[in-house]
Amino acid sequence: MTLNTFILIFLIIPLISSSSSMNRVKSLKLELTNETDSLQWELDLAEMAGYALEANALIKFEVNTTEPITFSLNKCMDMILTKDRPFQTVTLFFGVPWLQYFVKDSTEKCLHGYSELTLEMHFGSKNTSGFVEFSEVVFAPSHLKELQPSIVPIGGHGQVVQTFSMGTLIKNAMFQRNTTTLVAIYNYTDVDPILVGFGKCGVQPSTFDFVGGRPFLIRGELLDHLYRLSTLYCHQDPYEYTLEVSISAPTAPLDGAIAFELLAYQTPNEVWGYIKALITILAIIVAVALIKIAVSMKNEPLEDKKSGEDNNLMAREPETEMVEFHRIEE
Repeated sequence: MTLNTFILIFLIIPLISSSSSMNRVKSLKLELTNETDSLQWELDLAEMAGYALEANALIKFEVNTTEPITFSLNKCMDMILTKDRPFQTVTLFFGVPWLQYFVKDSTEKCLHGYSELTLEMHFGSKNTSGFVEFSEVVFAPSHLKELQPSIVPIGGHGQVVQTFSMGTLIKNAMFQRNTTTLVAIYNYTDVDPILVGFGKCGVQPSTFDFVGGRPFLIRGELLDHLYRLSTLYCHQDPYEYTLEVSISAPTAPLDGAIAFELLAYQTPNEVWGYIKALITILAIIVAVALIKIAVSMKNEPLEDKKSGEDNNLMAREPETEMVEFHRIEE
């Protein structure tokens, strides 16, 4: 190889690299013109997300339309993110866990539904124009002070909405997922469940029934979803690792608190052992309360004293009922 050939190769390599960098996709934009009914847009955000990760940038999702619309971001017939309340403008920022998901998404195939990431938009009866755009931007999220311990107090009527930072708790749950489980416990003893939703920045929350005293396990795909959701940003909520928790009770006023705790375990059986222990403790508390009520009722003075025969009959009646109860169990 001559010196001139070596110099030529040395000059061409940076040019190719520079040309590749200049031609990379920094934005995807869809123009909307007199749209009605619905529209699906197949997305490939892997390249943009990969470059954004290298550049310490995020992806901005912006919608601006002349008429109210709704949207959902779907993969394999599952809704990853949705905004089902009609709107005309929205700006969201996808953090690092989202970018990692977009890169990983490009290699995963679906058994059912579209393998591609799909943005589904629904329009009203009026013709709708505007644009939808994904673009690479620099965005620095803010931070809220973490709750120590991680307890969300609730009280009042109707629906209560709380924004709180899970911070270290949810990060540790993600990075120690093979040896820990994130558990949420509603400490109120009402028999009726409450409805708890996890959302952020106006997107449709994922809702679950919480029963007082019963642990709710946050792991697997649910943990992945909440971790990504905590790194979704908007101008109203630019905070990292925060979630908006909406709590409502259909029948009774809200009372108590929801506590989040990270429990260490080696096998799922140990978690189940913890749950059984907690249920046993609750059963003992209820049993003690019933015994106290029974003792207090027994110690109350009788208003009308009956004959000895009536008293003997009343004393025998519980024995008959107990025999029948045991027969039913057998």
